[in-house]
Amino acid sequence: MGESALMEDAESLPYGGTYHGLEGAKQHVEGAAQTWSPFKPSPPSGNWMLSFWILGSMSLCFGG
Repeated sequence: MGESALMEDAESLPYGGTYHGLEGAKQHVEGAAQTWSPFKPSPPSGNWMLSFWILGSMSLCFGG
């Protein structure tokens, strides 16, 4: 991941904001992990729910 990497999350999230480069990526992951880590799956007990968390990314490369 280069220093031109950019991540943006909605300001309404606890870790919302704009993150730049490798250090920004580390801050983003730490903030997301602190927010979502309390949600631990538990074994199904008859009535249960399945959810998915999909993380997408896009890379733009410019050649010369």
